[in-house]
Amino acid sequence: MDEESGVAGGRVFTLLDALPDDGERRLMLAVLLDAVRILRKLRPQGPNARARLAWLRERRWIEAEDRLTPFSFVNVCDALGLDAGYVRRWALRPAAGEEIRLRHPTVYGRHRARRAS
Repeated sequence: MDEESGVAGGRVFTLLDALPDDGERRLMLAVLLDAVRILRKLRPQGPNARARLAWLRERRWIEAEDRLTPFSFVNVCDALGLDAGYVRRWALRPAAGEEIRLRHPTVYGRHRARRAS
C-alpha cells in the first residue's frame, strides 16, 4: 500500500472495505453498533420507561460473559476480531458531559449533618 495516498495496488480503500464479507458477521456488527449507540446516549432519566428499559437491556447484554449464545456480546466481538473487554470499557464509560450520580451519597463518605440538640 502506498502510505501517502492510501492506495493499494491502484485501489482506494473506503469504509465499506472494512465491513465483514459474510451476512452473519454483518448482522453481528449491526447488533453491536446498535447496542453501543443506545449505551452511548445519556442514561435515560425521568418517566420514559421504554428508553430506560432499552438502555438497561443493552447494558446487561454488554456486561454478560455468555459464551453459549451465538449472538452474545463476547461471541459477537470474537467473530468480528474485537477485544470484548476493550469494547465493553469504551461502551460503558460515561458519555461526554454525563456525571455519574450515586444513589445514596451519604453511604459513600459524605455524612449527614447532625441536628444540634
